[in-house]
Amino acid sequence: MYLTPVSLKPPLSPEDYYSEESWELERRAVFAESWHLVGTASQLNRHGKFLTWELLGVPVVVRNFNGELVALRNVCAHRQAILAPKPSGCSPSLKCPYHGWEYGPDGRTRKLPGASNFPKFEHAHYCLDKFALEQCGDLVFVRLSAKGPTLREWIGERFDLLESWFSTRTHHLATHLKFELPANWKIPVENSLESYHIPFVHPKTFHEDPAEKNSTHVFHDTGTSFMSPFHPPRFIDYLLDRIEIWVMHRLGHPPVGMYSHHHIFPNLMISHTDTTSFVQMVHPTGPRSCLSTVWQYGLGDAGQNLFQRTLSWWWGKFTGFLTKTIVTEDISVFPLVQAGSVGARQPGILGRCEERLYESQKYVKDKVDAWKQARNGQENCQATCQTTNVERQQDGQET
Repeated sequence: MYLTPVSLKPPLSPEDYYSEESWELERRAVFAESWHLVGTASQLNRHGKFLTWELLGVPVVVRNFNGELVALRNVCAHRQAILAPKPSGCSPSLKCPYHGWEYGPDGRTRKLPGASNFPKFEHAHYCLDKFALEQCGDLVFVRLSAKGPTLREWIGERFDLLESWFSTRTHHLATHLKFELPANWKIPVENSLESYHIPFVHPKTFHEDPAEKNSTHVFHDTGTSFMSPFHPPRFIDYLLDRIEIWVMHRLGHPPVGMYSHHHIFPNLMISHTDTTSFVQMVHPTGPRSCLSTVWQYGLGDAGQNLFQRTLSWWWGKFTGFLTKTIVTEDISVFPLVQAGSVGARQPGILGRCEERLYESQKYVKDKVDAWKQARNGQENCQATCQTTNVERQQDGQET
């Protein structure tokens, strides 16, 4: 059931989906202390493996140093060259390709070619910034700000649930996808928060909206959730449902027959079925662009027999293909929404079925408003202090 009895007015305006001012405010207010999903421990499973990202304009390298996962600023402290230029790879050391400076897991230099050129070198000053890094199951997150919530606090009450869905003890990474999108980051996020579009965007895959009678919405402090039982409307859907149940039995797990979707404010989405766990992070890259990354896990672990592992692998590849198809269908409409936001005359309207979308927008607006209020308070305080100092100086001159 839906929780809202009436239609809703969007908290955000069309301008919030394309203006430079809104983008800069969101960078500071919404994402400053947020966590960013950057990869998986499975991808960084031995010494020297690394992943690189540009998070809100900050170059970051996430690397395995002898079993320890570390996130560092991907910029040499010497002449600011990028240390690891590839998206991923494996190297014996973190070494600058320009002058050969090498760094350890604490961000300090380990080898300094021609060290005599730098007398009384300040190791503590000329080092790499180190960022907070935490895991939820196999998922690896980075926080750019030195202060902020822990990952468990950011995810909230659903942390243990998500940790079990992305545990390599029971699941394996089946698919990893990346999509560069010509759309504001909120557009793909909001698309995932409602089923209203399904009959028109996914007529050959999902086919129809589960409707209110088959929908359960839940609001959390850190996001929202949607749950629905499987209700195959077509023979092909019924057949796939039967096949999934057969796969579940062969893998030794009882089928539950529920689909759930979870949103962690502001930009993390998780979908879960009996056999798959899907996580999507939408990374903002500008006022009208973003990067959507997807990791999908399949049920199954190395402790199973050869038949079970093979079955799990093939089912993971098949569901990964379905995921790519569905995501591609969604992507086709994002440019239309982006263009429409620029040409809109006034905000639209949100139906009861879009109440999760409303909560997402409200989170963004509340964060931005709170940041503005704090900034204005600081400016007023500074102005008051300056006025007081001037008055004191004048009083002193008069005396």
